Amino acid sequence: MIVQRCSFLSLFVVLAATVLAGSGQAALVVVVDDSFADNDRAKTGTDDTNWYATNTTSAFESPSLTNNQLRMATGTSGRGIHTVFTAQSLSNIGDKITATYTFTTPSTIGASTGSFRVGMFNPTATLAGVSQDLSVGSSSPNVDLNMPGYMVDMDVSPSSAPNATSDFQFRKLDSASATGRLLGTTSGFVQVDSSGPDAGYSFAPNTTYTGLLSFELVATGTQMTAILGSDTYTVIDDGTYSGAPVTDFGFFGVHVNSNVFGNINDASVPDSGIAFNNVRVEFSTTAVPEPSSLALLMLGCLGGVVRFVRRRK
Repeated sequence: MIVQRCSFLSLFVVLAATVLAGSGQAALVVVVDDSFADNDRAKTGTDDTNWYATNTTSAFESPSLTNNQLRMATGTSGRGIHTVFTAQSLSNIGDKITATYTFTTPSTIGASTGSFRVGMFNPTATLAGVSQDLSVGSSSPNVDLNMPGYMVDMDVSPSSAPNATSDFQFRKLDSASATGRLLGTTSGFVQVDSSGPDAGYSFAPNTTYTGLLSFELVATGTQMTAILGSDTYTVIDDGTYSGAPVTDFGFFGVHVNSNVFGNINDASVPDSGIAFNNVRVEFSTTAVPEPSSLALLMLGCLGGVVRFVRRRK
């Protein structure tokens, strides 16, 4: 009987420890995982998403999706695309949202500073306004695009060898001077820290790259990281850059300036822009279950052990 009670207690302790250990691990949620297998920029599956033009529907090649790729047309005109998703909030230290994007370059690569831009923003206040194709320009801004958030701009270089001056620059939208053009301009943004070190990355024709943009809540603010290939840059918004750090995100956008990717302003020509192969957005949280939830889990463990012991008798 003593041996049985010891075994019972040991088993309960092991199960309880497993529950408690699991409660301290980050929970991962896949918010978006679009590989464009449906060849449709409308959401048709569980993890894919709706894709919209940010400044003109000409931002997409025609057809916009072929061969499981979302194709942009940015040859001689700066254009952007975006998607919206259920807003995720960085509420606990260690909470993190990450967007990973894979794309293939066209045959023609231009050269321009800060001309490839990727950003994440909080569209909660203007969700209906940005959940559609938009027509936006310098003479026709859209205030719905004045959303809190960040972008990273990247230099584009066609060098076959890494360009020694290519780097990352994080920027935060300043609500007081926002222009209603979002990623279409750096006006209305403030720099977050200085530009990154000269990373030396480059873009080659007809080559596939993977980029990453993430935001994590740390003790001192919102930490942001950009990765392109093997190059990485991380900075922290500690609240000294035009207001409190942004901690809610539900909008992912891309903008490419003119004469950077592709050489013709024709949506029907393949060499008019980059093609996205996959976009994935993940959210991880370190939130610990409520005490009541832990209690229920523990009771469940106890009940399971009791049933196990009774069957052994």
